Amino acid sequence: TEGAAGPAGGNVSIRTTTGNLTLTGAVLASGGTVPALQAGNDAGNVFLSAADTLSTTGITANGTAGALGTGGDAGNITLSAVNTITNAADLTATAGNGSAGEIGGAGGGVTINSALGGVTLTDIDVTGGDGIGERGGAGGAVSVSAANGTVTVINVTTVGGAGGAGSHGGTGGHQTFIANDISLGGTYNADSGSNGNANAGNVSFLSNIATLAANVTVQTQGTGGGNDGAISFTGAVDATAAGTETLTLTADTGTVSVAAIGQTTALGGFTVSTGTGTTNLDGSISVAGAGNAIDIDRDGIVLHRAVTLDSDDGNVSINDLAGNGNSLTITADIDDSVGVASVDAISSVADLSVSAGTTVVSTDDISGSGNVVLRSDADDAGGEDLTFGSNISGSTVTLSTGTAGT
Repeated sequence: TEGAAGPAGGNVSIRTTTGNLTLTGAVLASGGTVPALQAGNDAGNVFLSAADTLSTTGITANGTAGALGTGGDAGNITLSAVNTITNAADLTATAGNGSAGEIGGAGGGVTINSALGGVTLTDIDVTGGDGIGERGGAGGAVSVSAANGTVTVINVTTVGGAGGAGSHGGTGGHQTFIANDISLGGTYNADSGSNGNANAGNVSFLSNIATLAANVTVQTQGTGGGNDGAISFTGAVDATAAGTETLTLTADTGTVSVAAIGQTTALGGFTVSTGTGTTNLDGSISVAGAGNAIDIDRDGIVLHRAVTLDSDDGNVSINDLAGNGNSLTITADIDDSVGVASVDAISSVADLSVSAGTTVVSTDDISGSGNVVLRSDADDAGGEDLTFGSNISGSTVTLSTGTAGT
C-alpha cells in the first residue's frame, strides 16, 4: 500500500483466525514522494496477527520528506502471534525530514508480542525525521515481548531526529524487551536528536538471562539540558564464547542497573562509559581474555549485594562506590604480573579485598566496617607497588606488596 507520488501510504491489516500467517515478500506501507510545495506524506500502519506462527520478510512504513512543509510521520508496526514470530529482513518505520523552517516527522512505534513462542528479528529502525531550522521529530518506541520464549534481536535504533540550528532535537524512543531469554548483538541506540535540549529514551532488557551473540553497545544520551535515559538488565548477562563478546553501556547522567555479568560464561570486556549517573550493581561481574577489562568510569556506583569484580587476565577500574553495607572483592589478573586495580573513593562496605597481579592504585578515601585488604603483586613475582592517596579505615587493614614491592 505504499503511496505513489503524492498519496500517503495505506494501512495493512492481515489476520488469521486459525493456522499460520506467512508473507514471502516485503510489506510496504510508506508514504509517496511529494511534489513541490507540499508537506511530507505519512506512512500507513501495519497490523499482522496469526493464530499460530507469523513469518514475514521485511516491513517498511516510512514517512517521506516534506518539499515545503513538515516531514511525514512513519506508520506503526504491530505483530502478534500465539507461537513464534520471525522477520527475515529489516523493520523500518522512519520519519521524513521537514523542509526549510519545518519540523521533522515522528518515527513509528513497533510492538511485537508472542504469547507462547519466541521472536526472531533483524534490524529495527524508527528514527525521527530531522527538522530544518525547527525541532526534530521524536523517535518511535519499540516493545518486543516473548514471556515464554526467546527474543533474538540485532540492532535497534529509536533516535530522535536532529533539530535545526537554534531549535531542539527530537526525543529518543524507549526500547523494552521482555522474554525468558534474550539474544543480543550490535547497537541499541535511544539517543535524542542533536541540538538544543531533548530527552533520550530508556532501554530495558527484562529477562532471566541475556546472551551476547556479538559485541553489544547500549546508549541513551540526551542533548543539552535534556535527560539521559536509563539502561537496565534485570537478569544475568553472559557471553556466547568465554572472553569474546563485550558489553558497553553509555548513559551519562542516566541510571545504569545490572545483575550478574559473565558468571556462567565470562565476557570479553565490560564498560560503563564516563558519566555522573548512578550505577546499580546487583551481581558480580567477570571478564576473561588477555587484556580484557572491567571499567566503570563514572561516580555513583552502588552495591545491592556482595559483589566480586574479576578480570582474569586484565585490569579493573572503578570510580566512587558506596557499598550499602555489602562486601566488595576486586581481582585483576592475580595469577600473572599484568593486572592493575584502580579505585577511587570506596565507602560503606563491609569487607573489602582488592588484589592485582601488578599494581593497586587508590586515589581517595577507603572506608569499611570489616576487613580491608589491598594487595599488589598478588602472584609475588615482580615486586609491584601499592599506591594510596588518602585515608584507609576498617576493623583491620592489611597492605601487601609481595616480597619486593613498596
